Amino acid sequence: MSSDIFISYARKDRERVRPIADELARLGYTIWWDTGLVTGEDFHERIEEMLEGARIVVVVWSRNSVDSKFVRDEARRAERRGALLPVFIDPAIDPPLGLGEIQASDLSGWLLNPANRTPFEQFTRDVAAVLGREPSPRPLPAPPSPPPAAVLLWRRPAFLAIAGVVVAAMLVLGFLSFNEKSGGATEIVADSTPADARVAGGGAEPAPPDTLPVQAQPRTDMLVGFQCALPGQSRNPLGERAERHTPSPYRVTADHVLVRADGQPVRLVQAGSVGDTLRDRRLIVANFTAMPARGVEAYFEGDVRASAHLLIRRDGSVTQLVPFDIVAFHAGQSRWKELTSLNRYSIGIEMENLGLLRQREGAWYFQENTRVPADSVERFAGANGRVQGWHAFTDAQIQSFFQVSCALRRAYPTIEDVVGHEDISPGRKIDPGPAFPLAAVRARLFPPR
Repeated sequence: MSSDIFISYARKDRERVRPIADELARLGYTIWWDTGLVTGEDFHERIEEMLEGARIVVVVWSRNSVDSKFVRDEARRAERRGALLPVFIDPAIDPPLGLGEIQASDLSGWLLNPANRTPFEQFTRDVAAVLGREPSPRPLPAPPSPPPAAVLLWRRPAFLAIAGVVVAAMLVLGFLSFNEKSGGATEIVADSTPADARVAGGGAEPAPPDTLPVQAQPRTDMLVGFQCALPGQSRNPLGERAERHTPSPYRVTADHVLVRADGQPVRLVQAGSVGDTLRDRRLIVANFTAMPARGVEAYFEGDVRASAHLLIRRDGSVTQLVPFDIVAFHAGQSRWKELTSLNRYSIGIEMENLGLLRQREGAWYFQENTRVPADSVERFAGANGRVQGWHAFTDAQIQSFFQVSCALRRAYPTIEDVVGHEDISPGRKIDPGPAFPLAAVRARLFPPR
């Protein structure tokens, strides 16, 4: 028995992968993933049989699966016979070594906001092209008809008895959970700055109605007065004269380390995964972390194939993770002008930001249960006309990005441009998104002479 599509994934991601499998099945494709194992079957033989028989192997890359030896092995087997079709469900990660040259679809934005179907539709076009046939969507099942009133009346005593048991169990579990956590509602901190932060769980007050304006452009007021020019290049000499009396906030040492004006290095955390020597610096690439503050540094310090040169937290503080003469893994599959694999040609800056948000019941959420305060959300019209909510970048964060980028440009004159990850990996990445004033930053980093 064979199938159209075999889905390879990390077991921890099962519920995140399920919407992909369900949607592909609804489109009329035959799907196999290990939820189809039958009790008593030989686990490894069955998986190997279905893997080799599938016409397409969709490998789901995530923070969990890039470290899974089983997923890596299944991906390499599929790649050898030309059946590999990878997708990402986590942003800002790279596939394992040797598996990064095949173009992958980024479905992380679609999973966060299913109304934005553009990434998934592009993915299904790739599936149809490989299989040689268009999808044949199955109609959604009609909702069941309500039972007759007499049946409801007959069932009522049993229903009330069952409901009483369920309510009693919920009360007991709630009491145990309350005592275990020492608090009724779990509070999740989404950001690292107090004014930006409080996000509550089940005990939170109802969210106020969403009355945020829809913006046409990102905010740029925080950059007023900022400029970056190499010596002798400024059209206004006031900036250069003032700089001789007030040193720049940051500079780069001969050891490729970022230091503050007082000569002390910024916070240093060693990334767990780095490449070889970075010799040709042509770009600065802006990324967002798509994860809350707690764990950002720990994630990059861990054993994952993802890293960046700098991390800028929401309070504007800067952490260096990789020296500027070493390759960091932040760009993934990418292209800019005549260059590809831009990790070898760029300096990557990650900004602590949750990215694209989901709207539910008048509030904005990161993933399922992290509510983002309304004053930390900016709204823009998406490509399909629907309003999208994006996590706002703080003024301090944007200013720090500009200041460290200016220091990098002065240290490395070969740098030609500052770009977003979405610019070098279109269709796969969405960062830094419309809330980051990239055009204004670029105009000040590379002012006309």
